[in-house]
Amino acid sequence: MLIEEKLDSTTEKRLHDAIALQQADQGTQAIIQYQLILNAYPNHSLVHHLLGITLAQCGTLDRALKSLQTAVRLQPKNPLYLSSLANILRRQGETEKATSYFEKALAINPQLVSAHNNLALIFFTDDAKRAESHLRQALEIMPDHVDANYNLGLLLHDCNRHQAKIYFERAAHSNNQFIPARYQLAQIYQAEKAYRKAINWYQSILQIMPSHPDATYKIGLTYLELDDTKRGLDYLEQALQLQPDQDDIHHNLACVYHHLKRYQDALTHWLQHQQRQPDIMTTYNIGVCYLYLGRYQDAQDHLFEVIRLSPDHHSALVNLGATFLQRNQPELACEYYERAQDIRPSDAISHVLSALKQDKSHQETAPPSYVTDLFDNYALHYDNHLSDVLDYQLPKRLSHMISSLLHLAPLSSLTLDLGCGTGLCADALRPISRELVGIDLSQNMLDQASKKSRYDRLICSNIETLQHEYARRCDLLLCADTLPYIGDLTKLFTAASEYLTTNGYWIFSIEDCHKKDFSLNQTARFSHNPEYIRRLCGSFGFSVFHHERLALRTQQNAYVDGVVFILSKI
Repeated sequence: MLIEEKLDSTTEKRLHDAIALQQADQGTQAIIQYQLILNAYPNHSLVHHLLGITLAQCGTLDRALKSLQTAVRLQPKNPLYLSSLANILRRQGETEKATSYFEKALAINPQLVSAHNNLALIFFTDDAKRAESHLRQALEIMPDHVDANYNLGLLLHDCNRHQAKIYFERAAHSNNQFIPARYQLAQIYQAEKAYRKAINWYQSILQIMPSHPDATYKIGLTYLELDDTKRGLDYLEQALQLQPDQDDIHHNLACVYHHLKRYQDALTHWLQHQQRQPDIMTTYNIGVCYLYLGRYQDAQDHLFEVIRLSPDHHSALVNLGATFLQRNQPELACEYYERAQDIRPSDAISHVLSALKQDKSHQETAPPSYVTDLFDNYALHYDNHLSDVLDYQLPKRLSHMISSLLHLAPLSSLTLDLGCGTGLCADALRPISRELVGIDLSQNMLDQASKKSRYDRLICSNIETLQHEYARRCDLLLCADTLPYIGDLTKLFTAASEYLTTNGYWIFSIEDCHKKDFSLNQTARFSHNPEYIRRLCGSFGFSVFHHERLALRTQQNAYVDGVVFILSKI
């Protein structure tokens, strides 16, 4: 072993400067200084070792290997040099040579923690017991060694998650800037559904590195697990800013917006996802977005592609039927609804087919599943669609009729809004209601109604089922655009009769038919005969207080005529 040559004072200062540059992550400048020293002292093993370490940190492994080999040649018994050379060989995949050098280093100095840690990495996959042994030896020597704690956590992760957490926490606490241990802890807590703890660990990463894309993304997903959609979306959108080409983020944003019925936002991200990872489910979801956005040709283009790839795709067939129904092509709508019904029969599809075919044997009422599905998907754009597209006139007219005809005192009535939807008529009812209750089959509709803060209570229920707490107590009932989803009105009249007090009022609208009591139209809506209404009044103890004809809304560029009735309970 050569005796290390003593450096002159100027070179000694240069060496200290080079080490400072290396520690400050200015590797390129440090390398220049080390090389200048070696020009004057070519056999200085420490400088060769430091140069090799710095070259390795800069990713120049071949040059690092040569420098470390020189250091070992000059000082073959130095365990630190042997360990550093072994680590470069490990990184280059020369595991047998690396193992040999690590073992030589440990034979000279069994307390060399870095050698135990890096030798464990060689055994990590193929010999877990030897890997664990070396990591535990390292931690006996230095219990707060960051890498050994972290690597033992990784080794135990699959077989003993509780122990893994302990070692990850030790690594995190040993170095408060060490991100990998924090990330592993966050993922473990997320997998264990301890979402608040997971968020805390992810947030600790952002305190170190505010623009960490994976932590930002995972916080978003974790908030979604907590049903905190607003925060979840905020973090997912931030993650997308950090990684605009990350497909998983586009996919999850699309799923969330789709679930929220924000179809334009969902479409934007589905299309981005489709560019990178085209698949049948994404094609289907794009088609559904186009359907709900009223872009029926675009919807059909994508849904036909789904059917081409998977001819029995039930949902695609149903939605193709819906596109043709919206485009007033009932024969084609029937074709695709029938194909869907053959694959998986449902009452909802049966109802639509009965309407399209004018089948007289299935015309009593729309099944609850049809009404719920229709309005759950309609909820978020229901108000705009009725007012802007269908020119829906009933809420304005009802407000005028209540104020001019009924003369109810302010805040005097217990009012039930049956089939309240998103609460379009709440403004007309609120001034005269001491208690205003909305009832609807669609929870999504009720969620939108609750945002208007006009109702005292909202109930998700079939309106034909009496809420017994309101029996004989109600002063006013409203069914605005509700009867078109019920054919036979007997159950509804029974419930209304039991709800109302004597002299209580019931306001509702019907769409006109004249040849029979009620008819299921190709729109899948029922129309009713005014004479049928009058007969039911006689049977259930009502008198017609007022009725008037008006254009209720438009459909396919034509007005839909109807009648508004105000009945009084005798």
